[in-house]
Amino acid sequence: MFRRLDAAAPPERSARDRAMPSISVAPGRAPDPAVISEQFRRMQEDAVPRGPVLFIFVSFSMPAGSLLRLAHQAKRADGVLVFRGLAGATLREMVERVEPLAKTGASIQINPEAFARFGVEVVPTFVLADSPASCGEATCEGRVRRIAGDVTLDYALERLARADGAIGSAAAGRLDTLRGAR
Repeated sequence: MFRRLDAAAPPERSARDRAMPSISVAPGRAPDPAVISEQFRRMQEDAVPRGPVLFIFVSFSMPAGSLLRLAHQAKRADGVLVFRGLAGATLREMVERVEPLAKTGASIQINPEAFARFGVEVVPTFVLADSPASCGEATCEGRVRRIAGDVTLDYALERLARADGAIGSAAAGRLDTLRGAR
């Protein structure tokens, strides 16, 4: 089942996201877990997006067509689809439901903590967060803008672009990208 998801994901994204650091080990010596951990941490820091991050909070309770549309739009606008939990009673059901979304190339997360951190109570909710890495575990009080409702991503970005500073600029830039201006 995981092979089906791997095959559906674009190779350039899946290989980079799951890369482990290459550790050279002398023959007869076990690798040092601390070295592996430090190299992995540095890789993750390099992968952290600079600037506002676009989260699109969704659920499998939404119509399949709406989810697929948002997945395509998220891919074009460099957004992340965020689910609260797994879909279905079995792993097979989860794979079957996620597979069409993965085929779009959209980034997908299962992150129940993000729902609480950003105060998401309805889906879809569109969140543009200036620095989500600096958010606490309980809430994210930094520069965050959100819009909720069954709307398209371009509509949400139009509204978010009205914000001042980096959030508004990021929303406007993503809107241009989504509409093909960039």
